[in-house]
Amino acid sequence: MVAALVMSTTSWNLMTHSDAVYFPLVIPSVGIVASFVTLQFVHIPIERIEARFRLQLIIATLIQSGLCVPILWMLPSELEMEFMGHHYEAKYGRVFGCIMLGLWSGLLIGIQTELLTSS
Repeated sequence: MVAALVMSTTSWNLMTHSDAVYFPLVIPSVGIVASFVTLQFVHIPIERIEARFRLQLIIATLIQSGLCVPILWMLPSELEMEFMGHHYEAKYGRVFGCIMLGLWSGLLIGIQTELLTSS
């Protein structure tokens, strides 16, 4: 979410599109929807709570990955950003790639933390 907020403040294209202004807020909102859907998988018949928790993390990540695709059309077709004196251009694919890198690395961190702290 922090990256989306930084991106929104460095791109004039985002500031001029009314839908794109809400983009940094829609990403975590999609995550909340994915979490509510994932709550339906609590009753999966798995004995160990750690395995059930890990499966729920994976399901939530998959759901959020799919739900992030339609929100990309809130953005303008081309983004122009300036960061530290460099000019960058991005399209939907690069923005989606950044979202997916953050989402899936968060999943890996969550799984690693669960594995290292369970006894």
